[in-house]
Amino acid sequence: MIEQGVFRIYRSLRQQPALKDMAPQDPVLLKQVARRPGIGLSDLARLERLRAPTITSHINRLTAAGLVRRVHDSHDRRRVGLHITAKGQRAIRHATEVRHAFIAERVAALSEAEVEALRIAAPILMRLGDDPAGDIPES
Repeated sequence: MIEQGVFRIYRSLRQQPALKDMAPQDPVLLKQVARRPGIGLSDLARLERLRAPTITSHINRLTAAGLVRRVHDSHDRRRVGLHITAKGQRAIRHATEVRHAFIAERVAALSEAEVEALRIAAPILMRLGDDPAGDIPES
């Protein structure tokens, strides 16, 4: 039942009309790049537990959209770091606002007892989302 509830929330968030132009992974990747300016593709792939070709495809699309830019390392021209653009920052803010509004609207429709139950369950749900190895930062 918990798995079904979490999946339904995730699916509903993904289907928000304001986020239709973004892939589900986009806000997460943008936040990772924003938190770690200069992160390389392999490090980003490791953080997100994605294969290199998959992360490359995502980043190519985000770069083409002007949300991320690649910058060559001044000490090692072979290394390319990723940086968020101003447009990428706006996309992060927009995605966050849409998701917060969606959740706030849904929570507002709950009873006080249901809201209290969510407050109690929230730390447990957060722990469920934590990586047991501790190497996946929150998104």
